[in-house]
Amino acid sequence: MKITRATVSTVSGTMPTVSGNARAHWTERRGLHLRLMDEDGRVGHGEASPLPHFSPDNLEGARAALGSRPWEALTEIDEAAPLTTQLKHLLREVDPGLPSVRFAVETAVLDLYGQRHARPVWAILSEDSAAHPVPLAATLTQIEPRDVLVAVRAARARGIDTIKLKVGRPDRFQAELDLIKVIRREFPRLTIRVDANRALAARDLPRMLEMLAEAGVDLCEEPSVFEAVIRLRDVPLSLAFDESLIGPEGDARLSTLGELGLLGAVVLKPMTLGGVLRCQEVSRHARAVGAQCIMSHTLDGPIALAATAALAVVLPRPRVAAGLDAHSGLGTWPDVTLPMLGRAAINPVDEPGLGLPDGIDWG
Repeated sequence: MKITRATVSTVSGTMPTVSGNARAHWTERRGLHLRLMDEDGRVGHGEASPLPHFSPDNLEGARAALGSRPWEALTEIDEAAPLTTQLKHLLREVDPGLPSVRFAVETAVLDLYGQRHARPVWAILSEDSAAHPVPLAATLTQIEPRDVLVAVRAARARGIDTIKLKVGRPDRFQAELDLIKVIRREFPRLTIRVDANRALAARDLPRMLEMLAEAGVDLCEEPSVFEAVIRLRDVPLSLAFDESLIGPEGDARLSTLGELGLLGAVVLKPMTLGGVLRCQEVSRHARAVGAQCIMSHTLDGPIALAATAALAVVLPRPRVAAGLDAHSGLGTWPDVTLPMLGRAAINPVDEPGLGLPDGIDWG
């Protein structure tokens, strides 16, 4: 397989609804669409969409890196040899500090290879795991309690059993607790996750986690700064980690959390970790200490979402609900129906590559 041509275009727009957490809000989304063409005219799609105020890289750096690559000079991929091994070798040429670029290149090659061999990306990534449906979790970013309740009821009506709420906004913790209690009373069997994005006060962290557990929370993601978290003992609910995995210190933090018995789950976002192959590596470390793996996104577009869903269905069991439900960031991209994404679950399908439909006007 030989790359003969590449194009990089910018996708941007205002999101239909505001999305945010305790530290930042986003009203617009920008990303890069990478297209790699082979000698037969097939096109593999990749996406680099670093999220401002969250991702370790930025759009300008990603654009410069993708635009300066000598694509035609890339080593030809030997289709008789394992693709993932060759991909890892190829990605050594990409700066580790540009995880969105690594994800875009990796995804485009996987998509192109899958099309050439009539294989879905999930089958290429499967390793020793069979593909199975994965339930979806709904991430609710509404601000007003009444709007959150409407969203919870709508999610339950289509079969969603897990939701995630953002907590830790300044001077809102008691109101957030009250809302969680209302949701728990109405939906006693619902799995409730919260994400504090490290915003809970370090000095009050043990008590705040107790209050969340008492309100009915099952899992808390990134409750506070890392230094405060590793001082915790006898945690009353499961903890998950996302930002802590990012960057050159990510592996060391992962090991520390595992050794302290604090690692309940890892939240795997290919856009910030550097692609699905890197997510597989992190998942192996997490499973070795008994932690769960939750696939998620950074308000990515449909190309990144398709690649992330492909990994979600082949992660070894137990497979917990993935945070890959439809979100407002998709509204800035062309309207794309992803065959793997159902109303309440991700389902492996046999469409080649990423399974992107033909005839999309990418602009």
